[in-house]
Amino acid sequence: MSQGDVSAFVILVRDKGAGDLGPSVLAINRLNMPDMLQAFQQLSANERDLFRQAAFDGIPAPGCGFSHTVSQAKQVNIERIRFAFRVVTDKRIPKEIPGDLYETGQLKDGYDFLKVSPPTVSVWVTCIGSICADARLQKRGDDSVIMGGDQTYGQAGWDVGIKYGTGHANDLPDLISKPCRGRFIRRLSLNAHGDSGEFAVNGVDERLIAVKPAMKASQLDSLRSDFGTLLDFLDHVMSQDGIVLLQGCLAGKGEGGTALLKRLSLELTPRKIVGFSTIGFQSVEKQKRDSESCREPGARDTPYFDHSSSERDEYNRYFKDGQWNDLGQLPWQAETSPHAKVSQNGNIIRGLDL
Repeated sequence: MSQGDVSAFVILVRDKGAGDLGPSVLAINRLNMPDMLQAFQQLSANERDLFRQAAFDGIPAPGCGFSHTVSQAKQVNIERIRFAFRVVTDKRIPKEIPGDLYETGQLKDGYDFLKVSPPTVSVWVTCIGSICADARLQKRGDDSVIMGGDQTYGQAGWDVGIKYGTGHANDLPDLISKPCRGRFIRRLSLNAHGDSGEFAVNGVDERLIAVKPAMKASQLDSLRSDFGTLLDFLDHVMSQDGIVLLQGCLAGKGEGGTALLKRLSLELTPRKIVGFSTIGFQSVEKQKRDSESCREPGARDTPYFDHSSSERDEYNRYFKDGQWNDLGQLPWQAETSPHAKVSQNGNIIRGLDL
């Protein structure tokens, strides 16, 4: 759309009575959200009042007759128009977000118009094991207290936990929208199995082979066709300073990891994409929440570059001599942890040698 379309709408409203505003309702319905907001802003207070009567509230009838809106109000997405109208007239975002305005980025357009920062949320998403839906780190023995710093049993700073099934990565827009609707994602953890330059976002089969499609450095040409819906959704609902952490073993390792992270950071520019060059580790028992079957969020950044099939080796790596209780030795994975590789705008800005 263009300024000409905005001007055409204003002309259809100016010097008209409420009953004559039907064509203006059809005209504004054709505008994208930024132009729609600009169009309403150009109306005078009286013109907005007449438009409100025509499209939303009803035109007062003489005597004791019933009020009615113009017939064109039933031919358009009136809730989308009402949303834009309220943003301009009330100078705030309505509490209720209609339709798909959150998922398609039109809610973001409203915040941009008002020049205010949207509310944000940190989301932990996993197809491995479990996660508590309320992912805020609880105090052991007192679930009324939310911990402000990392503990040995979980990582602080997460808000919402989401579990999804094998082969259902493209269901994440719906799964994320339900608990987060109206809030923009500042930090997103995608917790799945990985390998060098490979992130098994759809899970793995019984042989630990990635379920197709996976995000692979060797298949970047199909990244958009495989995951375009998910990537567009994240672009719409993430804050501009957002961070995506691919919390899968080795996914950021070597040239393959570099290529995958760089491509994802171009898809989601200017957000940062983080992968790890070593094995990530989670504990079923030590991260289990008191009296619940779900887990506290977090995966440990370890110094190990290979998987071990030996239970004894696993114990020695993570639990012998109290290693699990040493956050210096096994810190929680983050963009600043030792084996994190970070990409932004198609460039590696941290960990290029990993």
